[in-house]
Amino acid sequence: MKNTEIPEELWEFLPYVNADQALDATRAFLNRDYLEITHDLAGDFSLAEIWDPEWSRADGRKAHAWFFVRNWVSCRDRLTPEERGCLVDTVRQGLGLWFDCSTATNSMAYHDETTAQRVMNWAVFLYTYADDVDEKLTAELVQAIRQHADLLATSEFYAGLNNHGMFQDISLLVASGLGFLEKEKCIEFEDVAFTRLETYFSTCFTADGIHTENSPSYHLMVSRYLKQVLDYGEVVGQMERFSHLREIATKADMYAAFALSPSGSFVPVSDTSSRPVGEATARNSFGDGHFVGVVSRGKRGLLPAAKTFVAEDSGYAVYRSGWTDSADNYLFFSAAYNANYHKHSDEMSLFYRAGGHDIIVEAGPNGYEYQDPLTKYAFSSWAHNSLVVDGQSLPRVDDKAELTTLEDNASTDTSLDVTGMTRRFEGVTWSRRLQLDGATKGREVTVTDRVDSVGKRAYTFIWHFGPDIDALVRGNVAELFHRDTRTKLAELSWSGAPVNGVRQINGQEYPRFQGWHFPRMGTAIPADALEVDVEGSSFEIFWTLRSSDFRLRDRGITPYSEWKTYQGEKPVNYLLDLPKDMKDGSCRQVAVVFSAISEKWDFTYNYRDSMKNYPGAVLYILDDFGDQGCYYLCNNQEPAEFRSVQALLQQVIQHLGLSTSEVITIGSSKGGTAAVIHGVTLGIRHVYAGAPQYHLGDFLEGTHDNVVKYMAGENSPAGVSWLNEVVGGLLAGGQSSTRITVVVGERDRHLQRHATPLINWADALGYPTELLKIPGTPHSELGSAFRTFVSTLCSEQRGQEFLLPNTATIDPENGTFGVGVSLPGGWGAVAQLYFGNEKVGQRARLIDGMAQWKITERGRYSARIYAEIPGVEQRRGFRSGSAYI
Repeated sequence: MKNTEIPEELWEFLPYVNADQALDATRAFLNRDYLEITHDLAGDFSLAEIWDPEWSRADGRKAHAWFFVRNWVSCRDRLTPEERGCLVDTVRQGLGLWFDCSTATNSMAYHDETTAQRVMNWAVFLYTYADDVDEKLTAELVQAIRQHADLLATSEFYAGLNNHGMFQDISLLVASGLGFLEKEKCIEFEDVAFTRLETYFSTCFTADGIHTENSPSYHLMVSRYLKQVLDYGEVVGQMERFSHLREIATKADMYAAFALSPSGSFVPVSDTSSRPVGEATARNSFGDGHFVGVVSRGKRGLLPAAKTFVAEDSGYAVYRSGWTDSADNYLFFSAAYNANYHKHSDEMSLFYRAGGHDIIVEAGPNGYEYQDPLTKYAFSSWAHNSLVVDGQSLPRVDDKAELTTLEDNASTDTSLDVTGMTRRFEGVTWSRRLQLDGATKGREVTVTDRVDSVGKRAYTFIWHFGPDIDALVRGNVAELFHRDTRTKLAELSWSGAPVNGVRQINGQEYPRFQGWHFPRMGTAIPADALEVDVEGSSFEIFWTLRSSDFRLRDRGITPYSEWKTYQGEKPVNYLLDLPKDMKDGSCRQVAVVFSAISEKWDFTYNYRDSMKNYPGAVLYILDDFGDQGCYYLCNNQEPAEFRSVQALLQQVIQHLGLSTSEVITIGSSKGGTAAVIHGVTLGIRHVYAGAPQYHLGDFLEGTHDNVVKYMAGENSPAGVSWLNEVVGGLLAGGQSSTRITVVVGERDRHLQRHATPLINWADALGYPTELLKIPGTPHSELGSAFRTFVSTLCSEQRGQEFLLPNTATIDPENGTFGVGVSLPGGWGAVAQLYFGNEKVGQRARLIDGMAQWKITERGRYSARIYAEIPGVEQRRGFRSGSAYI
């Protein structure tokens, strides 16, 4: 029962448990021995069991703090006398048992904060149950409280200027205020407590009014106790000590308002778990200020006038597009190291929420079991949107806080422009600049990372995505989709420094932990993470986050489509079409189709309709590297893309139970070049390339300088020269058993510039080759002609009727119709022109697989081809493809 002489402000120090919930938990213990220590720690525990030193640190602290009596205190007035008597007996039994267990090795009994919490729980239980406790137990509890108070007041046991020391001092105020200390000790210990609290609160907040222990949840907790100490100090005549702290409390209120995500939870910075914050908690911490305004979404309290918050001294920068909607866009940036307590290795990390979804997140804390590998991971740089150097995380703490700083460049009330910097990595200076133009309302964020080091080092940039997000890496872009709605939420793209490797990871345990999210301490769920590798001594890499106006054109390629991702050195996206009649995993052959160049950010695939009759599996591979592809080859002359595609090909061939002699590659233009270089490297049976580029530098220079820069590392004569030689070099290193067929138009400038030099070099290297020229046909019309060629190739491979790969074209400029036929070595052929179903003129002999006729009437033309097979007396005939004029 509360004594009216006890100030109400003293009771504010003590946690409140909902009376209904407390009653349910208490009767669960009384009726079936189910003990709730805290809301997340309950079970059929005996008292001896909960004080076992083998319990974890986190659970041991809760048990030794006697948190379980809080429920009993909160529902005391609703219990029967018999029920209260049972609880008193439990405390009597538990007190002696606890002292017996408290001296065990590794026990958390005398942990600094745990001791303080236990004193408060003993004191409030004894005060509340005063009418139920007999004199003997009262004397025992009072003696225990006084012994503990003596310990808490000593400088040797004092935890120092941190929240543990704060709890020690508050416990002294509670024990004294409830009347359980001798009068002299009350005066002495209150003075000790108030003196230490004044020193602590004066030093535990930065000049920006932010608690130094690196965590918004601890900021809220300490701010709440600051308010309570201020309120209690005023009641007991100690306000003069604390008057200067009112300004800190005001600043702390503003930071709390900005640290709250639009979801209603704090951002998971350092040791902060994402839990909703209630309005009552906000009011108890700051009164009806800005934090209450944000928690209530403007219904009560005050709303900040600005949309940005920059705390240079503390190392935080925040943007919020609005204050009343959970769908408001939000960015939180941390370049902070303010104290060792609750510090994670999270330098330069950021949190981004858009459209009601957490997009870029932190893994979150796993707890304080420091030997748990998941806890080590959660503390490390690997678990944050940060940087790792030479495979090593920053240490959690190293007393080098001054080496991490934040500078406000030109932020306004609506726009953010800040630069964080750290030199905590030995020999490395890393800066990260965040820019958000208020005009975008947070829908676009640019991040610029600059690294300078002594000598060449290996760097890994890490990004963590929300646990309900599925990522799809598309070269230099990660598309982010909501798992339930399957809608695209955001893009993360990067450019600048050459990237050596990209890894999308989910729920990895070996060789190290990665891709985990901790919604609450001790609970780990898999979540997508992205690692991007860069090597160098001085470089910049540019990142862009978008939640609208996406760069990538939507081609229906999502994590939920038929497309899959091969996790090579860089992810490769592919589609494997299996033959409909495939049984028992059997497959006779596979065709690999590479894509031609498209517009920037439009990555698609070719010839799927033409391949529908192919009598085997068909593998389509996207070249979605850079902003316009890279010939499935390289970035900055480093062929990680090439090796990744080769590894995918080998995996698919092995999966299908095939050999390389049962593989063909197909592609036109850029895709034709890729078909050649990957086909000969793998040593497949046959390459079919439509007008491939051979001298890549000459082709790309001027028109596709972006591709030159991505592949060669620079737009320069040296870069162009390197690109001109790369295909020839791969041919020289390939397996010359591969047959190469190049299909190219007579009027295509690729014929002389690329196709002929390629064939000549391949001939010189001993490859079996074929150069099939299509009458007329400039490069712009190759796609249509090559589609026909591919379609007839598939029908020929099916073997149901006699057919040779061929194509037909109209040259309107010269008024001709022509055919091109791929003839095996030593074969000849003649062709008869048809207008509709009518023969026109005489048969013409194919020269180098090609024949053409002058035409005058508009309509559809085709030809019947008569193949002359060595050793076979009778010609074999088939109808060619057709063309319309």
